[in-house]
Amino acid sequence: MKLAYRDEIKRVQTGEVNPVYFLNGNDFYLQDYFVQGVEKALKTKYGAISKVSLIPTSGETSGILNDLQTIPMFPEPILFVIRNPSVFKGKAQTDLLDYCKSPNSNNYLILIVDEIDSSKKLNKSLADTVGLIYSSPPLDYKMNGWIKFLFKQAGLKATDQAVERLQELAGDTVYHAANEIEKISLGVENGSSVDDEDILRYAGWNRNYSPADLQDAIGSRDHKKVYKIGGKLLEGGMQLSALIGYITTLFQEINFRNFSKNGRETGYRELWLSNSVRKKMPQYQALYSKDEIKSIFRLLLNADKDVKNSASEYDRILISLFHKIVEGND
Repeated sequence: MKLAYRDEIKRVQTGEVNPVYFLNGNDFYLQDYFVQGVEKALKTKYGAISKVSLIPTSGETSGILNDLQTIPMFPEPILFVIRNPSVFKGKAQTDLLDYCKSPNSNNYLILIVDEIDSSKKLNKSLADTVGLIYSSPPLDYKMNGWIKFLFKQAGLKATDQAVERLQELAGDTVYHAANEIEKISLGVENGSSVDDEDILRYAGWNRNYSPADLQDAIGSRDHKKVYKIGGKLLEGGMQLSALIGYITTLFQEINFRNFSKNGRETGYRELWLSNSVRKKMPQYQALYSKDEIKSIFRLLLNADKDVKNSASEYDRILISLFHKIVEGND
């Protein structure tokens, strides 16, 4: 039984807290956000709680099970957060699953497993017993929904353009997007409507260009704009490795279209591209041959290696990369 993360955290925030949760996935921010949400809801309900976070060894499992079953001496409940419950083996695992089926009403339990593997007996049994909440990093095409959710959580309204802009700038992880929204919330009133200019102003992007502008310049083979925008993005604090990632995404989609049946079908990567870039994909596709794209992928791979092996000379790497891609020189 799968439970939607965002739906469950909303229920928690209204005070509907289940006695047992099972989080599966290695996004630490999502894990921590959920735990904090449960902790806050319980404090609101009871006034005070105790929290016990554990990464147990096999020798500690019986003691943990006893603690879960014990009625607290004080009126406040105990929130147990157990990571790596796979150490519960044999009878200990059976006892843990029995507890999940009939938990102690005085305590609360969150089980967290980083590795997603439905073939493992414990993972499958926990999913069947208490429900599975995925806490893995969202796929690129789902980040738009996550950003809208985070804005609502922060008490802010956001235009579609603002959501799109933030996804372009900080949509690599939920943590990154949430961190930028926190900065924005400090600069605007609660309940305000945030537009794309607010994103640039408060999130630290004090410039007139976004990664989408760079993708458009490269897709259009406009070498003057490519050098100008790329330089401004670096000056604004964007990492060169991130720029390479945006360029790679652009050419992955062009390449996908080249090999689709009608040349117009889209891959899941296009959902990561901005609307302005998506609309011009046929134009970009016409400007780059299949052989050129193969060479460009090699250039991007080599540039990424150069970045990892070089503590400086980013300008040299960037200028060389732009020249070879846009002007067609290997």
